[in-house]
Amino acid sequence: MKIIRPIPINDGNIIFAGIDIPYPQWNSASTYALGDTVQVDSPTATVTINLYSDTVPNSVAWTAHGLADETPVIFTTTGTLPAGNAIYPDYGKIVAGRAYYVRNYSTTSNLNANYFQLSDTPRGVVKEIQGTQSGVHTGTASTHKVYESLQAGNTNKVPRAASSSAWWLDRGSVNKYKRFDNSVTSQTRDAQIYTSVQINEPIDTLALLNISASSMQVLITDAVSGELYNETHSLISTSDIDDAWAWFFTPIERLTSYFLTDLPVSNDAIITVIMSDDTNENPCLCGKFIIGLSLDAGGTQYGATIGFQDFSVKTQTAWGDYEVLERTWSAKANFSTMIETGAIERFFNLLISVRGTPTLFIGADGRRETMVYGWAKEPSIVIEYEAYSLLSTELEGLS
Repeated sequence: MKIIRPIPINDGNIIFAGIDIPYPQWNSASTYALGDTVQVDSPTATVTINLYSDTVPNSVAWTAHGLADETPVIFTTTGTLPAGNAIYPDYGKIVAGRAYYVRNYSTTSNLNANYFQLSDTPRGVVKEIQGTQSGVHTGTASTHKVYESLQAGNTNKVPRAASSSAWWLDRGSVNKYKRFDNSVTSQTRDAQIYTSVQINEPIDTLALLNISASSMQVLITDAVSGELYNETHSLISTSDIDDAWAWFFTPIERLTSYFLTDLPVSNDAIITVIMSDDTNENPCLCGKFIIGLSLDAGGTQYGATIGFQDFSVKTQTAWGDYEVLERTWSAKANFSTMIETGAIERFFNLLISVRGTPTLFIGADGRRETMVYGWAKEPSIVIEYEAYSLLSTELEGLS
């Protein structure tokens, strides 16, 4: 089994992700009618960054920010951002242009709608902020959301604010950002889906979930070595094509997921993925775009189970008929893998670290059906032998 903690994709590392037909940008001076739709891309504000020793410690003061947990935020300044610990400068430092993530909880009662804290990773631990700072700081959030007005006479109600929940309905990400949010069901839709990102940390895995396309080109380059990888992969299923009759008469089926775990590792790579429909008859779809570095969690043992949870509602009428409201579904699986006993602590700590972060699990190389994007639910390790132990993992996927 391989465990991949996805690298967040946001405005800080996207080079190109396509061109949307935008909704009107929300304007505080405009009045919106019932059903009007607006877009909120990158709200910005002058902010105060509070250090660990301040009254509201390790926080960002942003009036009525309305930002949800995990929202990426980037800071710029006219002077210097907090420089970090005097002895260990990287600790407690805020770097201009780097994406941090909103955390809306705190052990202090001083945190309210005008403050949030930061983490280095989505749902990560709250970042302690230290060091000297100067100048005027600006925060820019990466939301890229669409909202629908729930009432007429809707004026100066900030769509993302909790106090505006009776005025605006969150309809999810704009089209080109749907493949980067945490929902697998919502899909980016385009004649060709072109994604180019620059990642400044090692990666070896690419995964696409809830997709529809006929082919996918993957190109990886870096500044030192130039082109590292350039391959085109078919996204047409050939699993049941074993004779001439099947070749000519079996309906063409497209793969709904695809992954690569053998990409060349680079610390500063530009990864470009182009999904295409060779027939030019159907739009390409992508529900989730994942890149990251894989960790080998041992060999998956026989007896593994895979399945799904259906959220559809089936109601039986008085006449015995059924009315079905089709809804989304999520994958689930149970894997048992054999790991070295000496590595128990490392795996235990890894599973703890991703307990609240959507993570990609691949049960076996080449077996797309064993791929689950979600969480490990109550994993356990049985110290079976002196040299080897069994890691049992129940996986619960996102819908």
